[in-house]
Formats: sequence, structure tokens, C-alpha cells
Amino acid sequence: YTIEFKPDGSLHIKADCNMVNGTYTLNGSQLSIQLGAMTMAMCLPDSLSDEYIRLLGDVVSYVIDGDKLALAIKYDTGIMTFIQ
Repeated sequence: YTIEFKPDGSLHIKADCNMVNGTYTLNGSQLSIQLGAMTMAMCLPDSLSDEYIRLLGDVVSYVIDGDKLALAIKYDTGIMTFIQ
């Protein structure tokens, strides 16, 4: 599971067996992710692909600490942490 933020405001997501394109906008530490086209491969039953994509659509802010990126989910429901 990965997410790549590109300087032009586009992003590329790998969600288990699926790929997603989209865009993002920043306003200070606020982050909004707009999901776009997604492949519709059938992942294994224990895949977290659908949940991962849903959570990325609910991101509201971010913090970078060294090589870690923390994405906060709306309504304080959780933090997704990525390591570079």
C-alpha cells in the first residue's frame, strides 16, 4: 500500500492489487485528496484495498516528521502512518 504525491498536485496510489489516480490540494497542514480512476481487480478476501481507499478519501490533514508521513482522518477517527 503506497501513495505518491507529485509536485503537480496529482497522486498515484497502490492499494493491494489495484491502482488509483487522483489529485490533492494543500492549505497549510490541511490536505484534501480527490480520488479518480481506479482499477477494479478482484483482490484476495483479506485485502484492505477498499478500506485503504475509503480512508484516503477522508483525509483532512497531514504532518511530516523525518521520514514519516501521518495522515489524519476526519472526525478524529484515526491516523494513517507512512514511512518513506
